[in-house]
Amino acid sequence: MVGMDLVIAMPISWLPLVSDYSRFGRETRTTFFGTWAGYFLVSSWMYLLGLIAALATKSSDPAGVVMSLMVKFGWPVSALLIVLFSTFTTTFLDIYSTAVSAMNIFPALGERKGAVLGGLLGTIAAILFPSLLNYEHFLLFIGAMFCPLFGVVLADYFLLRKGVLHLEELYRENGEYWFWKGFNLKASFRGPSVFLFISASLLFF
Repeated sequence: MVGMDLVIAMPISWLPLVSDYSRFGRETRTTFFGTWAGYFLVSSWMYLLGLIAALATKSSDPAGVVMSLMVKFGWPVSALLIVLFSTFTTTFLDIYSTAVSAMNIFPALGERKGAVLGGLLGTIAAILFPSLLNYEHFLLFIGAMFCPLFGVVLADYFLLRKGVLHLEELYRENGEYWFWKGFNLKASFRGPSVFLFISASLLFF
């Protein structure tokens, strides 16, 4: 069951990042299906490749076996480049989204400063607390938080708001979605949102 949780949590862990890039799409329909198709195909290929590698190497860590074989056969530079670029690409997305999210609370921060600050904080946390950043534990935590969280988001958009959202109001101070100093206290501390969040969290565990 833990393996199934991880398989579900991995793609869901990218949900908060999708909108940071899909927001630049010109049309809603093409942006949605382009994102969905690209993510679905690549994720499916990745899981299939991992399954084949695990069966071929008879190891729970096929990536480590493959890297060791590449070094043994005299391809250490290629192995290093694979690790470097696989880490660099995902980390870039994480840092950029951290900056974008931080700007919701600190608009004056800016994307560049936010990215630098997020990268520094992430590096320091990884050095000081390596055991807390275990990837498996991270995915389990992400799944426990994001599954119910996005259940609330989707229910709010499709059921409560009937798919209607005034985008201009999202960025206007004292606008329709400003609530109390930018925080919707009612949605945060009471009502069906909290009930759905807690219930979904319990069911997920």
